[in-house]
Amino acid sequence: MDGWRDADYELLITQGRAQIARQRSDLEQIRSRAQFLFTTTLAAIALAMAALPHVAGSLSAFLVWTVAVLAIGISALGAAAVVVVRKDFMDIDTARVALQYSPVNVAVAKAYAQSVSTGENTVATQITNLRNAVLALLLGVILLGIGWVLGIEV
Repeated sequence: MDGWRDADYELLITQGRAQIARQRSDLEQIRSRAQFLFTTTLAAIALAMAALPHVAGSLSAFLVWTVAVLAIGISALGAAAVVVVRKDFMDIDTARVALQYSPVNVAVAKAYAQSVSTGENTVATQITNLRNAVLALLLGVILLGIGWVLGIEV
């Protein structure tokens, strides 16, 4: 950042603010999707419980059903974790900025540059967790269908 002018610092601060606002918006969208996924997993668990009498007559069908219920349960836990886990963000503390020596915009620009990377890592982690929970739900529902089919053969 050596050789930067005041306008360069102001541009970095503006971009940092915009990026942090986008990150918070992204996290809220991820959280709402995880809430929907959690509700869907509860419905899938209810479906699995309704299928239990059908698959109980065959050992292979029951084993596949058990793995399906475990996968759906893992999906529910993953979705719940995305909703309730603490999100890491670094905010610019106005009180600390007030203690900086002039030029203040240099310190603020550096703080925004550091906080943006923390927020990006948090967003990426939450997307990965949500994706894994969706994958576990899909696997569970597919296995539930396979267990149902195996139960028909009895």
